[in-house]
Amino acid sequence: MNLKSIVQHSVAPLKASSPFAYLVEMYLHQHNNENRKEADSNSEASGSCQSQLVNEVPFEDPQVLILAHGERYNLINHLESLKPEFIIFYNMDLLSLRIVETFKAVNQCPMRVYSLMYRESTEEDRYLCSLQREQLGFEQLLREQMVLLVPREYNIEREQPPMIQKSTRDARNAQDFQNPSVIIDMREFNSELPTVLYKKGIDLIPSTVEVGDYILSDDIAVERKALDDLTQSLHSGRVFKQVQQMIASYKHSVLLIESREKFRLKMVNGGPFQGEMTRRCCETRSLFCILLRSNPKLNCLWSLDPRNTAELFEELKMNQANPSLEKALAIKSDDGSNEEEPLDGATGTVQAEDGQKKTKTKKLNSVLQRQMIHIPGLTAGDAERIMKSEVLSNLHQLAAASESRIMEANNQNAVQAQKLAHFFSVDFRYL
Repeated sequence: MNLKSIVQHSVAPLKASSPFAYLVEMYLHQHNNENRKEADSNSEASGSCQSQLVNEVPFEDPQVLILAHGERYNLINHLESLKPEFIIFYNMDLLSLRIVETFKAVNQCPMRVYSLMYRESTEEDRYLCSLQREQLGFEQLLREQMVLLVPREYNIEREQPPMIQKSTRDARNAQDFQNPSVIIDMREFNSELPTVLYKKGIDLIPSTVEVGDYILSDDIAVERKALDDLTQSLHSGRVFKQVQQMIASYKHSVLLIESREKFRLKMVNGGPFQGEMTRRCCETRSLFCILLRSNPKLNCLWSLDPRNTAELFEELKMNQANPSLEKALAIKSDDGSNEEEPLDGATGTVQAEDGQKKTKTKKLNSVLQRQMIHIPGLTAGDAERIMKSEVLSNLHQLAAASESRIMEANNQNAVQAQKLAHFFSVDFRYL
């Protein structure tokens, strides 16, 4: 058994009094003793004749190879050719140590590594500083990788725009054909759907709209919700307000529920609100049912992926004109943001820049209007007229008003005023 060891040393010749030479001598002495013990054990087992032959065989000295410090390529060549079992670092070098570690990881061979270093010495301090620099280098590399801009090539080829406004019964010239366009809220560009629509040949008009996410036409608005976003919106109540604003502003309101590939593995028995997606699955399903029952005019669509959503948009835009950006921006939410100019008292007029007064249309409270419809004897038209009148300003005044004031607010409708006055004045304790 030959002992192969590679020793890194800064100077090639050895001194007899150096600790390195003493360590090598101790290893050679120990190796010879182990060989002799092994030979003695073999001789006792095989007999006296074989013992004389074994004793006459000379012991081979272990092979010791000394390399100068810093010869990295030479170290790699000797590691590949000799495959040593023992390595002694006289001057510790971090790069040489990493080379040895890489060789040991690639080649599954027995190997022991020793290092000679005085404790609390300058050599130990240099080694620890090199370890710290290596760690800081890896941390900086990870930070740069997080913000690194990698050039990528994307397929931006577009298909032919779909002929969604052309009738097969009309043989007129198609020169007046316009590409279909969709108004998209700026926040929706974080999703994949705008890219799919662009590749489908649909022109995108980015804008900041307050009602809806995708405006397909002047009459169709779509609110897109992913499964996780829909769950959060249902529990926070945000989707209820968004749907009510769409119904009040557009003729056709669509709630698009878009699934993803990551949600398919989380579904149990095909249910969208089951499994690990939400812990409050029962409450989520009940809130979704309340949303559909409280808004019967709402159209709900289910999409499996953005490509399926693009196909649904093409079906919805069939024979529909392109949306107007001015009309989409004119529709405001119910948070009072549409009142950009101060009202001139209670007359409903605003002061223009040229000094002239112009009439400003007030937007009714949709929540209160829906509540007033459920009052017995009060229709939707009556509720709208009462809310637009300046006679009554709140529901408390309506309940406490007399028949004459109700008639004044409701276009002199005596029958309606009598029914409302009787409803608010009846003693509900007795029949």
